[in-house]
Amino acid sequence: MYHTKMGSAEVIVLSLTKRDINTSILLPQTDEEKEIIYQYRTPFNEHNIVLVKAPNYHLLVDTGFASTTAVLQGALRELGLQLSDITHILITHGHGDHIGAILNEKGENNFPNATLMIDKKEYDFWATSTNDTARKAFESFGDKRIFIEHNINLFPQSTLQISTSPAYGHTPGHVVVKFAYKDDMFLFFADLLHNFAVQTHAPWISTTYDHDGALAARTRTRLLQEYKREKIPVVGTHVPFVQPVVLGDD
Repeated sequence: MYHTKMGSAEVIVLSLTKRDINTSILLPQTDEEKEIIYQYRTPFNEHNIVLVKAPNYHLLVDTGFASTTAVLQGALRELGLQLSDITHILITHGHGDHIGAILNEKGENNFPNATLMIDKKEYDFWATSTNDTARKAFESFGDKRIFIEHNINLFPQSTLQISTSPAYGHTPGHVVVKFAYKDDMFLFFADLLHNFAVQTHAPWISTTYDHDGALAARTRTRLLQEYKREKIPVVGTHVPFVQPVVLGDD
């Protein structure tokens, strides 16, 4: 876990598991790109989500795999919470490693008191998809659903400002999430990249998981340049660290 106090809220990056990196998901187009993949290969990734404990809400950003639900429950217990204490779940996108803990083995929602927060493009994509897992997970919230407006504070009653911005390409409605309090801030960029060392050096290399590889590459290139230029601390779902870091040029 990585803990930080931001205003009246506690923001916690949780690593639910550590996984070896499969470089075969990368899609090099040239011999030079193949060499970059070999040279900058990363041995493993943490699998991160974010929890916000605030006086008037408890927010999860993504939920992890179905197989890591017990790990999530254990982490919440350590922090004095249960699944039923989560009031909001902000989903960055609908892939199984981000929504997996929403449903239990009976197909019931593990978070009975939570409201789903999601980009409408993302919701609509999975609502008409043949992927039953994502569709049923989102449907399990019923009317407890908010389509997020980007670059607007999602919890105006809190001293911690949480906002999203579109990072489309990986999926049609993939988003990144910003946490800010006064001059303190960091970004959770979810699946902007899957292989940190390779794709920070060569952001134009996409993966088999990208719904629109060309758009994902343009989005990744633009945002990583912005994060480096503005020296914005970042952490993602698939990175070999838990604490937000500032990207360098080396």
